[in-house]
Amino acid sequence: MKLYSISIKNLLRHKLRTFLLLFVLVLAIFTFVVLITISRVVNENFAKQLDEYGANILVTPKSNSLSITYGGMMISSVEYEKNELREDDILKIRTIKNRENISVVSPKLIGIVKVNVGSNSLMKSAIICGVNFESEFKLKKWWKILGRKPSGKDEVVIGSEVARSFNLKIGDVVNIEAQVFKVSGILEETGSQDDLMIFADLRSVQDLLKKHGTITLAEVAALCYNCPVEEIVRQISDVLPNAKVTAIKQLVESRMEVMHRFGKFSFWDIRYNSLDKRFNNFYQYPRFSK
Repeated sequence: MKLYSISIKNLLRHKLRTFLLLFVLVLAIFTFVVLITISRVVNENFAKQLDEYGANILVTPKSNSLSITYGGMMISSVEYEKNELREDDILKIRTIKNRENISVVSPKLIGIVKVNVGSNSLMKSAIICGVNFESEFKLKKWWKILGRKPSGKDEVVIGSEVARSFNLKIGDVVNIEAQVFKVSGILEETGSQDDLMIFADLRSVQDLLKKHGTITLAEVAALCYNCPVEEIVRQISDVLPNAKVTAIKQLVESRMEVMHRFGKFSFWDIRYNSLDKRFNNFYQYPRFSK
């Protein structure tokens, strides 16, 4: 009689015990598989949502600069061979190989304008930022607006510092370069440069600054859970040779830190090493030295 025959007969002799043993084994395997699947799905969804929260790639015009020094002291800095970004160029971002990973592209035109309020003849300088409001609000989900979003090209959203400086309220009329705009909303304080800006429709700002079809920069929110950010940067650089494309290092590092912390608590600590490897495969962000 062979050994496996003895084992089978022993199992058949204790049918209840064998059934319970198999049931517990199958239940344990099923539970483990379900938990792994849930953990993977939760982490992937979390990674996608984290990627959609703000831009992680910045596209600016490529230019060369020359610093003039005398006696060890810098006198000035001169830019030459400066390229311009066009709206048509930004459309090329949607043609890259990993275009499915591009969540939001938000072009901007930034400039200095003269502003006065009501009958006040005193003109003051202010920073204006032309944006596509639909993409801008999608990109900056943390924005909180008192009032409402602009519904026309003659409406603007202003930062909290602009509202204080010009003593503006929701519904007020403001003259920007002799053109009339209405304040539809005021941004709650963000602690960033957004507090110092007037946000208007991109086409309107291009008309004000006489820079039709031109933009200053573009912010890109790329979903990098299944494609490394440096690969997306490389692909965008290939289609925009006259642009400087960079990953926002601070944001990349912060997201990696959040993902690693989430990985520790999303499932058993015993699985953290495998989660760590998986997140590195999903994100593959470079670890930047402090």
